[in-house]
Amino acid sequence: MVVTGSYGARALQPVRARLERLAGRQLRLLEVSNEFFAGNVAVAGLLVGSDLGRALAADTEPAGVYLIPDVAVQGDVFLDDVPVADVVASAKAPVRMVEATAAGLLAGARP
Repeated sequence: MVVTGSYGARALQPVRARLERLAGRQLRLLEVSNEFFAGNVAVAGLLVGSDLGRALAADTEPAGVYLIPDVAVQGDVFLDDVPVADVVASAKAPVRMVEATAAGLLAGARP
C-alpha cells in the first residue's frame, strides 16, 4: 500500500502496473487528503501525522504494508509534531518509511 498525497497518487497511477511488475506484488494507492492545511496542499512531503493516522485507521482494504514517503518525517515526528509511533499504532498493517523515489518504493514493497 503506497500512502501519498493527491499529487503523488496522480503521478503514480499511470505507472502503477509497471511498478507492480517490478515489485512482484500488487500496489494499492492510498491518497491522503491534507486536512491540516485545509485541503490546500497535495504534496506527500507535507503530509502530517494526524491526517496519516486518520487515513490508516479508516482504511478497510487489505494491506500487507503501508509505505509512507520519508520526506514527510523529520527525525521521529511529522510536521504537526505527531510521533511516527502514533501513526504506526493506528495502522492495521506494518508501516515502513521509504525513500520518495521509485527505487525506494520498490525496496519498501519487498517482503
